[in-house]
Amino acid sequence: MAEQVYVFDHSLLLLDDSPTNLSLNGQLLESIGFSVTRAASGSEALAIAESSVEPFDVALLDINLPDMTGYEVAEKLATLPACKHTVLVALSAYSEAKEKQEAADAGMVAFVTKPFKRDAIAALLASMLTMTEFERSGSSSSEQQADAAFEPMDVAEMIELMGGEAVVTLANTLEVEGLENLQGLRSALVAMEYHTAEREAHTLASSCLALGLVSVGRQLRQVESDMRDGNRPDASVVPGLELMFTEGLANLRDHLSGLQSR
Repeated sequence: MAEQVYVFDHSLLLLDDSPTNLSLNGQLLESIGFSVTRAASGSEALAIAESSVEPFDVALLDINLPDMTGYEVAEKLATLPACKHTVLVALSAYSEAKEKQEAADAGMVAFVTKPFKRDAIAALLASMLTMTEFERSGSSSSEQQADAAFEPMDVAEMIELMGGEAVVTLANTLEVEGLENLQGLRSALVAMEYHTAEREAHTLASSCLALGLVSVGRQLRQVESDMRDGNRPDASVVPGLELMFTEGLANLRDHLSGLQSR
């Protein structure tokens, strides 16, 4: 059975408030042919779409944003000339039934759980778009693909895709971004500003999982989930997260050094 090969010739609007995810996923999508326009907030995405002369074929929208939800962005994009025929896809760290329903209500036709792999996202988008070049070894509906589990990209694939120097740069960005997120998480918990704390945990968890820091990423997801469920942790959880983050980052750097020295 022939392997599926997808080469796209389409424009894509990528919305994510995490600089790490925006860089990594943008390059991933560009590697399969998409012309990617990046936005770090809902308001920026709307401003880009409002001023765009050329229409977007796809909009991949993180639903958890600091300024508005991805659902709100989708609903507003659908009213703009540049997005009249745009395929709207939800992007989230969660895949709960409630979020999927909200995405569908907002006009989003698929729901992708992040972090995702290149082949999986290509297969999903290929089911919605006309490609310039491909071999098809089978077919499945977009709904089936949207419900499929998307696993994290491993570091070796990242290096193959982006080059070692680019991944090292992402690791450096993650270190700065991560320490800022952890400080913001600590401050928000001390002030009992739980919405802000949930946001900080969400952002850092996504970045960590995208770069393979699984232990701290999952722990941050648990902290975020606890707050979503009404449980209120205090700032005493942060030192443990800081230690896990530091250890995970050191392991990532060691792994990168080992791969680059081969």
